[in-house]
Amino acid sequence: MLAEIPIAQLRVFLHVLDAKSYRAAADKDLRSQPAVSKNIQWLEEKLGEPLFEADRRTTPTPFGKV
Repeated sequence: MLAEIPIAQLRVFLHVLDAKSYRAAADKDLRSQPAVSKNIQWLEEKLGEPLFEADRRTTPTPFGKV
């Protein structure tokens, strides 16, 4: 499963974690904020678990921390 996930998409996830902001992660990756949101949504669907808390979209869930 993990082998099917492109490194670039994992990098976006790490940028959101580091920046604690979708907009800052988008700027760092030279993407739009909606593209970053879509990337996180795709990762969550692929992994079958949420990566960020629903009430605070930049706070990682326990799964996101792992």
